[in-house]
Amino acid sequence: MCIRDSLNWGVEKVGATNPYKVAVDQGSLNQLDAIWRFVVYNLIPPKDPKTATWDELPLSRLFPGSKKAIIRSSWSDEAIIIGFRNLERKAQWHSPADANTFYVYRKGLLSGNTGERDAGASDHTGNWQCSTIAHNNLLIFDPDNITFPTKSDVDQGGVHSNGGGTETQSSMVLGMPYRRAFLHLPECQQQGGIPIFEATPEYTYLLGSAAEAYRSRVDEFYRSLVFVPKGGDKGYLLVLDRVEAKKPELIKKWVMHFVSKPQVNGDKVLTEVPEHIETFDGDFIYATNVKNTSGLYVKTLLPIEHLIRRVGSEAYGGYEFWRDDLQRNVGVRAGHLEKALATMGGSEVSDINEVGFWRIELMPKTQQKRDLFFNVIYISDTNETMAPVQRIEEGSRYGALIQDKEMTIKVLFNKQ
Repeated sequence: MCIRDSLNWGVEKVGATNPYKVAVDQGSLNQLDAIWRFVVYNLIPPKDPKTATWDELPLSRLFPGSKKAIIRSSWSDEAIIIGFRNLERKAQWHSPADANTFYVYRKGLLSGNTGERDAGASDHTGNWQCSTIAHNNLLIFDPDNITFPTKSDVDQGGVHSNGGGTETQSSMVLGMPYRRAFLHLPECQQQGGIPIFEATPEYTYLLGSAAEAYRSRVDEFYRSLVFVPKGGDKGYLLVLDRVEAKKPELIKKWVMHFVSKPQVNGDKVLTEVPEHIETFDGDFIYATNVKNTSGLYVKTLLPIEHLIRRVGSEAYGGYEFWRDDLQRNVGVRAGHLEKALATMGGSEVSDINEVGFWRIELMPKTQQKRDLFFNVIYISDTNETMAPVQRIEEGSRYGALIQDKEMTIKVLFNKQ
């Protein structure tokens, strides 16, 4: 489904009739010549990043047809790259559960989607790689409505556990092949979008909307992102989520993944499995890429009263793909992690960690209908000291004041 959106965007840019819809409606792919001509014979003259202006080659761009945005700090090999995706409604194994999902890259992946597609309808693919829990996203649990399939159910094509993530739409239930369903039925396409996008050389701001993806449990889910670059391909990413559930007893977890074991400050207040599932009362997280050449520094500002739960292990450690609702590790099939390493071109065993084996879950201490999650993420070199970050409140707005040595940054968001 990601390919379909990208092709639609390309066709719209050249003003052609969309041959993909025609091909799908007529059950033939012979009319895709116009798309391939666009892909192969792109008539837009290339620009040299070293000399191009912002208007000619902006570092941030929204691709509205595919509901994706890319943000860069520069065109250098060491640039920060931030991606944001809000794809169509999840269709079982055929699309990832990306609803207000972001990833961060600098000299290698720092935080992003995790897991390995080890087979089309495997336990790992369905219950991890294509599930919301594998992404930088939001989990909202209904304690009265959780499915617990057995592994044999999964292997035989049975239902996969939702696990608090986005809601799956089976197009077969709709009485037509999934290709036509996703092109024509609103209930398959209403996953959300990116209604606001503003990019300048000084900052990039976007707003993602994804309440539709959790429709039976959520009335509001807006994610605001602000990226402010600084010298040396470093920068600050501010992420504010406004989330309102349909009932206060629903459990919310703000999830972020890492390719190395994240360090969490504060006291350890709960140990479920030593070194693998532990909860802290801190407000700061630090992690690096697999080469230890760049780092992420995460300062939590909201909820004020919160806990941070760290979950994971090394490869084959038994907790790298742990799901609480299933009470087990959703491991990959034998040999597929090594296959992923070869695909990524990794030359060291540690490179396999880019598959992503660690995550944190930010949880409010008190359950209520509406919560705000606010985190300031500094993307830089390793072993730096993050500048002081202060949560501020001005009337109907929350914000952050960052007192960096190079500049002072003040960002305010509406509470509503």
